[in-house]
Amino acid sequence: MRSSVRWWRQKNTLLLGSDNGRLPQVLKVLCEVLADELADKATIGRIQKLVQPIKSALSPQVLQTVVQQLEGKTQKKAKQLLGV
Repeated sequence: MRSSVRWWRQKNTLLLGSDNGRLPQVLKVLCEVLADELADKATIGRIQKLVQPIKSALSPQVLQTVVQQLEGKTQKKAKQLLGV
């Protein structure tokens, strides 16, 4: 059990960075997947649940920056999803 916890923490660090510095990029990708409906309904539901804690962890300024990096309908849907 301990080795799996250690493995997961290492994977999170690789994905998110040691201080979660890549969290905005992860959020951007999730918004793109949701806006462009690139996943099935079950996966979209899970992604929507993932977005909420990410949204809570980021400042309003960072959320706005993420949204500004998106374009067109993706940006519009991300604004709705994130409430910015």
